[in-house]
Amino acid sequence: VQTGGFAAEYGNAMSGVVNIITRDGSETHDGTVELSGIMFKPSSNPFDRQETDLDFITDFSLGGPLFKADKFRYYVSADFRAPYTRWKREEFGQKTRIFNERDSYNLNTNAKLTWLATKQFRVSLQGLMSFWDWREYDHKWKKHLDGLPRRTKDSYRLSLTAVHTLSPRTFYEFRLSQY
Repeated sequence: VQTGGFAAEYGNAMSGVVNIITRDGSETHDGTVELSGIMFKPSSNPFDRQETDLDFITDFSLGGPLFKADKFRYYVSADFRAPYTRWKREEFGQKTRIFNERDSYNLNTNAKLTWLATKQFRVSLQGLMSFWDWREYDHKWKKHLDGLPRRTKDSYRLSLTAVHTLSPRTFYEFRLSQY
């Protein structure tokens, strides 16, 4: 993380720059899948005997060699949240959903293909996608929540990166990205 003044390479960044290095596929195939859920009462009244809702959280990743020659490796990952709402609270030991947002969601995906040309030179092609769909709570609409407008945000990023390692402590990198 860098803050303060920035070099010209960061363009119009005004407050901070975060450089995240994503994972590459390994020499063997491996992956993970995680499914979880959180129970919520649909009413803010903890004594109301209504059915409970379940928030789903799903994460998965998969990576490894693409061909037997082991020069190409892949890595894909995704996480999915549904319904996606921040309007939750806990009262009397019960988790409750204030703003019942059944059809909202958040999906984030990452796919990366790496070519190991030599031990010192690698090229990676990566795509990141993020999809959000939700309604923002407005107290003026508390009696007509279905009238609130839907909001969406879709983000796409494609990047090509080449890294040449000159020594264990020296390398240079070429990066071309479109967001």
